[in-house]
Amino acid sequence: MAIVTKLAKILNSILGKILFFLPNSPFLYYINNMQRLPVIKYIGWLVPFQTIIAISETWLLAITTFYIFSAILRWVKAIE
Repeated sequence: MAIVTKLAKILNSILGKILFFLPNSPFLYYINNMQRLPVIKYIGWLVPFQTIIAISETWLLAITTFYIFSAILRWVKAIE
């Protein structure tokens, strides 16, 4: 387990250094300005954005997992 922990720390360090050089999100300005609009809370009450996002994330994870396993099984020639 010590090897896995050490590899995780190294990977975390490398990814942290890579993410440091990436720019901030270009959408932060617009998201912050949208929070000031009074109509947004009413739209959020009518449209369940959190539920839509949660369902979309679950669907995307399932589809991604399917394609990854499908590619692996094709690679080992288990399926055609």
